[in-house]
Amino acid sequence: MLDTSKIPDFHKFCESQFHLDTHLETIKDSRESPQIAPSTVAEAVIFMGAFGLGSLLQCDQTLRTESGLLWFGQETPAVSDTTMSRSLEGMDISTIRPILSAGYRCARDAGESQWEGVLGTYRVGIVDGSSFGQFQASCFEIVGQIAMMVDVEKIVKRGKELPASYTLLRRVNRELGRGAVDVVLGDGLYFNAPFFNLNLEELHWDVLVKTDDARRDVIVNAMGLFQSPSFGAADGIVRAEGIDLDRMCEYQICRADGFAMEGASAPATMASVR
Repeated sequence: MLDTSKIPDFHKFCESQFHLDTHLETIKDSRESPQIAPSTVAEAVIFMGAFGLGSLLQCDQTLRTESGLLWFGQETPAVSDTTMSRSLEGMDISTIRPILSAGYRCARDAGESQWEGVLGTYRVGIVDGSSFGQFQASCFEIVGQIAMMVDVEKIVKRGKELPASYTLLRRVNRELGRGAVDVVLGDGLYFNAPFFNLNLEELHWDVLVKTDDARRDVIVNAMGLFQSPSFGAADGIVRAEGIDLDRMCEYQICRADGFAMEGASAPATMASVR
């Protein structure tokens, strides 16, 4: 949450680090002759992020407070939630990407783009589909000390998230360069050979996918091994258990390497987490 006394400093930081005002003026949406400029709407979204607001309604309400008026330097609210919705649904993504890229590069240069785990430090990416009203897109963020949205790709119609994600990941790799991501995370939709092969062979990123679908052959095979009392560490099965203090629960993990996934170019490591 941004301290309101720091609002002028935050504006100066954004302008000095990645020329935010110049980027905002390039943003376009599909409205004809709008009274509220798309640049104002985009700045309100930045305001939402800085204040940790969870909805356009919250943003609307906060823009009417002293903090909101101070942010835009005016005596009346800059934009309403309904206007924000109409503008955002028709925004030209190509005019937004440079802002996302500039923000990420600034955070990366400040050392905020790496996630520190027990086994080392990694650049971790997450790909997932998201929707804003009628606007659906595949989104990619890199998580470190903070989460940074890096790029988005519009999903042309329902059921086409994967093609949009493949286009998105290729562009991220091309723009950021090899080594920009160590491992990419996905949900059960991404548990498929083309996604694994794209990342492992073309992008040179490792992959971690979480799924609850227990019907897949490779999962059935893994669970058969994990649940068998006759298989243990000597057979390559690693078991661990403990307490997750953040979630206030116990956990049990079984893991083994070398599983073949149909169509995938490399063997997979399977893990069951309870």
